[in-house]
Amino acid sequence: YRFPFTRQINVQLRTPLGTVGTPDQNLVWVADDDGVIFNQTNNFSLPLLVLTREFKLLDQLSQPEIQALKILSSASHLSSTRLVGQLNGSDLTFNLNATQILMNTPSASLQQLIVRSRIDGKLPHKIDLRFSRPIVTY
Repeated sequence: YRFPFTRQINVQLRTPLGTVGTPDQNLVWVADDDGVIFNQTNNFSLPLLVLTREFKLLDQLSQPEIQALKILSSASHLSSTRLVGQLNGSDLTFNLNATQILMNTPSASLQQLIVRSRIDGKLPHKIDLRFSRPIVTY
């Protein structure tokens, strides 16, 4: 039963996807999967996307920035340390343990390459996913 002329308020908490910051990392902000900047943090366990522009509360990330943060977030469970990526145009660069990853589009093949290389017993030094066929350097 609801009383007439009452308001209903639904609260939906934002779920952190990762963090964004500047190269000097003076300020690190938390972003959700919609790309909304909603908090400042000292939490260094979330992946970090380094960008050249400044942010403020409730800023909106661009689609390439959101996509890059989603890639870092999905790859973070493969890393033993915090993932830190840099976005230059549409090219995302980050280090996954001892492997340098270069990509410009989301790719499911990254996880397949890492799993396959662990089966073979050697980790690649560099994986370049910017092309139609990945380039793997050992």
